[in-house]
Amino acid sequence: MKLVNIKNKYKSSLRLWVLWGSMLGLGACAYDPNDVAGSNSGEPQSRNLSDKLGSDLVISERVVLKSYPEKIRRLTILDGAVLATNGHPLSLDVEEIVSFGGTIDTTPVDPAATTGASGASGGLFRLSAKGGRGNLLIISGGQNGGVGAKGPSGETGAKGGRGQSGKNDYQTDCLLSALSVLNRDFPGRCFKNWYCSRQTGDGAMGGRGGPGKAGLQGGAGGDSSPILLDLEDPSGLIVSTEIRVGRGGVGGLGGDGGSGGQGGDPGSRDSRKLCRSANRGPKGPIGPQGPTGPSGNDGSEQPICLRLGPAQIGDCRDFEELTR
Repeated sequence: MKLVNIKNKYKSSLRLWVLWGSMLGLGACAYDPNDVAGSNSGEPQSRNLSDKLGSDLVISERVVLKSYPEKIRRLTILDGAVLATNGHPLSLDVEEIVSFGGTIDTTPVDPAATTGASGASGGLFRLSAKGGRGNLLIISGGQNGGVGAKGPSGETGAKGGRGQSGKNDYQTDCLLSALSVLNRDFPGRCFKNWYCSRQTGDGAMGGRGGPGKAGLQGGAGGDSSPILLDLEDPSGLIVSTEIRVGRGGVGGLGGDGGSGGQGGDPGSRDSRKLCRSANRGPKGPIGPQGPTGPSGNDGSEQPICLRLGPAQIGDCRDFEELTR
């Protein structure tokens, strides 16, 4: 047995290449791809399963398979075709698996959860077969977390202060008469001269709105799917696995700044209305937008176990503990 390019690190895919003996020719498959029902039908990429030929199951495009209670004699996945679980748990019992560069994908159907929600984790996937041929890619995926919700708006600014009230006053003015020259007790005609001694003030500007609140945290990413591939005789089958954990959703936008406070009331005019009419103060400025919220945590890598004949490759012990 020859093992090539084994990786299992975060942010990188796990690729397990397993080669037992000599690769059997792909021309040995016991069917003609041109005879597959629906292969040229022009139907949507994701559809109900309809390519069941007796006890054989042929995947010629993207097919969503959530359950299959019967035992399959031969599971064939054509080049570019995808057997998708949309994140649902699935267990398949197969006599033989033949893949022309096909893919099994366990990632949930929607790329991301709704606003603020955590991403769904991929369901448990088991595939048991007596033998296999060709090249098969298994993608173990989780759903991305939803974008965080926008933060609450800031508080409204305080109302501006009231303007000062106007005030009037007077001074006494007298007009001299001819008698005032002879008698100082007769200064002439005197009268009060009223004037605005303190002008009416405008209201002050309203206070600045409060800052917006921080955006809410993005939803956590979903975990990848636990995978078990059990091949009694893996001769001629090359299996490649790729882990795609759900990424945490980005944080929500900061809340809008609060509205500026109402302008202050104008001051009252004086009793004689000698001072001017004042104006209400201007509205205060809008507060600053709040900061962006934190991103959600990424999902976790779940174990992948390949039981290939007598060999066990991957996180088989972790898989057994997880499914115990």
